[in-house]
Amino acid sequence: MIKLFIDEYKLFFEIFDSGEEEFKNYLESLASNLYDYLRPMIIHENRIDTLSELCRILLSNLTEINTISHRKKEDYELKLSFLVINNILKDAQQRLAFRAQSFIKQDIEGFKISDKDLIGFLRISESVRKANLQQQKLQQQDSNLKKITSEAQINKVSKNHEDYDLGKVIYGGGEWYPTLQRTLYILTKLYHVINQSVFEDIAEEAIEQCRLSLVEVANQIFRLKSKPDSQLFLIKNLLLFREKIAPFDAEFVHKESLDVDINTIK
Repeated sequence: MIKLFIDEYKLFFEIFDSGEEEFKNYLESLASNLYDYLRPMIIHENRIDTLSELCRILLSNLTEINTISHRKKEDYELKLSFLVINNILKDAQQRLAFRAQSFIKQDIEGFKISDKDLIGFLRISESVRKANLQQQKLQQQDSNLKKITSEAQINKVSKNHEDYDLGKVIYGGGEWYPTLQRTLYILTKLYHVINQSVFEDIAEEAIEQCRLSLVEVANQIFRLKSKPDSQLFLIKNLLLFREKIAPFDAEFVHKESLDVDINTIK
């Protein structure tokens, strides 16, 4: 579109000596028609991945326009391109923010796990941990000793990796609780594609709902298993969560102390 406007603008002045205002009105009508065509598609788009990628592309185009405009004197066509793309971007960002809030409400705040599924998740998580430890041990062995000769050990490793593969399908690896994984997903899709203050507001809500879900499931584990199991789950996931949200470079102001007695965990 940018190239089209530039080429049309150049061609017009190479052929005609007058009618500049009429030509500008013509270009503006093209831009308006393009915007009117795209807007309904954007505001009805539900896929967060698509909206996020669209915002990234539009932001890249705006950067390109700014770069070109620094090298050109005739920048009317660039200003027009900037205006159209910026309007489309605003619609895409608003739609993305709305879909993100719906995702947080439905898939993070609204996620509830049954006792049966929770026990299955904990079993898979433990199997993943054992499989990872087993893999690390094998990698540390001498090349001549890497081959496992014990049939029992082979079966054990195989079983762990079967659970690991199942965990990846169901829970994205078996080690992360689903709401934690979903929170990181939505933060990734919003980061650097919407206004920073809007990002921080939405991110704070997502993080708070994720924290509440972790506390809730920790209480569920306490009821099903034991207090140490509950606290270990909570500590592990909160530490992992803190590590993963650090790169987003945002201010998350909510603070609340959690009653975790480390002395009871052996």
